[in-house]
Amino acid sequence: MSDPLHRYLEQHWMGAGGGLSLFRRVTDTHRGTDVGREMAELTALVADAREQLRGVMERLGVEPPKVLSFVASVGERVARLKPNGNPFRREYDTDLVEFDAMRTGVSGQVALWEVLEEVAVHDDRLDAAEMGAMCARARDILDRLSVLQRRLVAAGIGAS
Repeated sequence: MSDPLHRYLEQHWMGAGGGLSLFRRVTDTHRGTDVGREMAELTALVADAREQLRGVMERLGVEPPKVLSFVASVGERVARLKPNGNPFRREYDTDLVEFDAMRTGVSGQVALWEVLEEVAVHDDRLDAAEMGAMCARARDILDRLSVLQRRLVAAGIGAS
């Protein structure tokens, strides 16, 4: 395996950790609502995708980097600081920004699984059909996030 692919997988591992933390936090924020129930399903899928990535990394001889994972965790927590002047009150735009961030992260997942699907064509340690299925699942998550975000926008506009 090449060093660039090794680093690429490490970067995605780090991003997946931060992304999963964000998904969990958004799920907790919306607990007890339709959005919270949908987010719980999506969070489970994102957690499973991270475990699938761990399996891919193991098959390719790549160790998940502990230091980078810690840095991502700290970065995700720093990102929680709010510029609205009140760190204790949730604002409408917080949902929008968090959904943007989740959609960006899942777009990265789509790219990851596309790359790994191509790698699988040349490396028998990976299964191209499995990578393709993970890519399709990431696209489905992305579509579902878009629908949820649009619902939040509609609810926010109606509340103004």
